[in-house]
Amino acid sequence: MSQDKPTEKPPTFEWAEGCDRYIEAFLNAMRELENIEAKEKEFAYRKAILSDTVTALRPLIFKRAWDISDLSLTDAIRWIFKGSKRPLSALDVRTKLTDLGYNLEQFDNPLANIHTALTRMGETNEITKIESEGKKKTFEPTSELKSVPEPTPDISALSEALKTLGPPQGQTE
Repeated sequence: MSQDKPTEKPPTFEWAEGCDRYIEAFLNAMRELENIEAKEKEFAYRKAILSDTVTALRPLIFKRAWDISDLSLTDAIRWIFKGSKRPLSALDVRTKLTDLGYNLEQFDNPLANIHTALTRMGETNEITKIESEGKKKTFEPTSELKSVPEPTPDISALSEALKTLGPPQGQTE
């Protein structure tokens, strides 16, 4: 015994008056849109592969992919908290920034700027203040601590630097 499925009717369209002169343009636009969407998928795939390649090659080329002074003060503090194993005071943060070569000379009162950044980071729940009697205020990161965006090198400046430096030692052109 076979069950007969009802046959699906193709959709019906109600044509606008005088539309015949626009149908070809409409179909061409639809085809072009489909082509662009296919290319967008190809570009997204290629972009992901290139991004992974650049990420993998960067540490093989540069001793350090970026200078901490390229970061904003808040991002530099985030970076310090990401690597910290213990709660930090504002003085600890200043010491670590100095040790890492962060340019604190750009601020009239670096400790005040650090306190302001820590306060704002506390307001957004990126860090939490640890209260203890008789001790200075310390802070520790929370799960809300934002990631630090890695600066991307300027390709034209990098190309110029490579021309100036020549090939790495031990290699010839």
